[in-house]
Amino acid sequence: MSLGDKKKKGKDFLATEIDRMLCLVEDRLHFGSELWVGIASAYNDQLRSGWPARDGDSL
Repeated sequence: MSLGDKKKKGKDFLATEIDRMLCLVEDRLHFGSELWVGIASAYNDQLRSGWPARDGDSL
């Protein structure tokens, strides 16, 4: 399988989306995998226009 054939998780994130996500994660360090749903909820609360909503699995 070449690099071009690999599926990428988290693709299509803008740099500003990544910055926002990192700030949310930093505020909640030491969390378990089940809390990604909470991160997704906090992220989706104030989405900018044109940004897609995310869920725990897509993060």
